[in-house]
Amino acid sequence: MEISAFNISYKGLSERLVFSRHCTPDPQNTEINLSQGGFGNIESARYPDGSKDGILVAKKTLRREKELSYMFFREVDISNCLRHPCFNDFVGFNIADLSDDQSLQLSPLILTKYLKMGDLAFPKSNPTEAEKHKIEKAMEKLDIIFYGIARGLRFMHSLNFFHRDIKPQNVLLDDNFYPKIMDFGLARKLFEEDDQISLQQGTPYFMAPEIVTQQSYSYPADVFSLGMLIYFCIEGESYFKKIYDQCVEETNQVASNQRQMAIRDLFTRKLCQNYERKNYPPFTKNTKYETLLKQMWEYNPHNRPSIIEVCDMIQTIIEQQGKLQPELLKEFSDYKTQIDDYENE
Repeated sequence: MEISAFNISYKGLSERLVFSRHCTPDPQNTEINLSQGGFGNIESARYPDGSKDGILVAKKTLRREKELSYMFFREVDISNCLRHPCFNDFVGFNIADLSDDQSLQLSPLILTKYLKMGDLAFPKSNPTEAEKHKIEKAMEKLDIIFYGIARGLRFMHSLNFFHRDIKPQNVLLDDNFYPKIMDFGLARKLFEEDDQISLQQGTPYFMAPEIVTQQSYSYPADVFSLGMLIYFCIEGESYFKKIYDQCVEETNQVASNQRQMAIRDLFTRKLCQNYERKNYPPFTKNTKYETLLKQMWEYNPHNRPSIIEVCDMIQTIIEQQGKLQPELLKEFSDYKTQIDDYENE
């Protein structure tokens, strides 16, 4: 199948075709990396690289719908551009799934590196021993994780891209528990510095007020979402759940077929009102990020710090803490140097 079948022309992308008929399911790992989203499903698979077993990859199979074809090629294009230590490795893509399963034919797919540690969305209850270990190690490195995400967004913004859907589920952890940003299905490119977009996209917990209220938005929306991700990882979801439960109770008279949308709308409105009135989420477990996060949550996006400033402020927090934890400071310094060296090549 040619790219022209999608009525889309992306120069050079055909050189990176990956034929999915060579990908085989990896049932031993699917329970670790299996998810279903609005645009497709993700599962682990084996892709031949010349070795006996092939490499383990994450296979994202998208619904083959005409209106999604442009989004698919945009995601491939952005994934191919963002080759950086803070992003998950892009392996390749295929326009059509060529497997023998007739039900899967004509489903475009994207392959990325499979990371067994999973994402930052820690299990809420009854974690396994392996999950407990992952949570413990990740919590030890949260500051470095936050810095890595910020550096990834800094690199992304420098190329005039912004993510639009920063949340724990879209940040994977490698074997060193360093972050790898993923999923560019909602990402966009701004061709001019002051370009704005006004479509409502993202996840309610982490969406900036200007997105919720359908105003024009740009890079500061990612800064806001990163602030929410940092808070979520430190404090959990109790603050959001309390507001959500209130919305559920207040919409109990809405027709069942309209209730979920009504809950979402009310929930996002309540959050926006709180941000506008500076009724910010409470800090009960750790206050070292409180000053920074309140700046990142400014209702007016023009009053938020840039992602470069956020990187600098997180670095300051880590360096201050490093006076008490020299091993943390050493690891951070090595990690930062790795990123700096890559960007300076």
